[in-house]
Amino acid sequence: MLDKFSQINVTIGDEDFQLYSMKDVYSEFKNHYDNGDGFEEPPLYGILWPSAEGLAWHLWQTQKFALQGKTILELGCGLALPSLLAARLGARVTAMDNHRNFETILDQNRTANKIDCTTAVGSFADNGLKLGTFDFVIGSDILYEPDLYPGLEAFILDHANPGAHIIIADPGRYAAGKFGDRLKTKGRFEKLTISVPSGQIIDLYVCQLI
Repeated sequence: MLDKFSQINVTIGDEDFQLYSMKDVYSEFKNHYDNGDGFEEPPLYGILWPSAEGLAWHLWQTQKFALQGKTILELGCGLALPSLLAARLGARVTAMDNHRNFETILDQNRTANKIDCTTAVGSFADNGLKLGTFDFVIGSDILYEPDLYPGLEAFILDHANPGAHIIIADPGRYAAGKFGDRLKTKGRFEKLTISVPSGQIIDLYVCQLI
């Protein structure tokens, strides 16, 4: 499987990362949808999405000195750039994704960057999945289906410590503004907009629980 990937270099602030990313994303998606690749989920995990880069930059700029010793859960982590950054900054990280192949690539990325973090395969739609509670619950490019927002918010709250920070990054999907209805009743909620070095504009839905 690793022959489908090549290394890319990414810099967040003062931190440099080497990430394995799919060489030919179009072919991998085409194979999944046309021929079947043995997995229920499409290979969304296999590339660095702009929202993940935006989330990592936001963590660097606003939480760089606050992450030491904190616990973090990243939902739908994919290549897990925000998780790798948080772990390098001293956090204890659990990176979660619904595609079973993500662990193989994340293991390569952990080794390449000499970073350790825990992995978990699963979906926020799984009511039986209990990973503990965390000081930060983060995610990027997970606001695809508005019908799933209530379940996503319930999962987040089930895994959040009192006073936890919740940060979800999105590239501006049409319905993402509907996200956060339940979170707004539990803490201070706001929407921020940032630009990543590539020029992509990213929305951040940020909540600190009370």
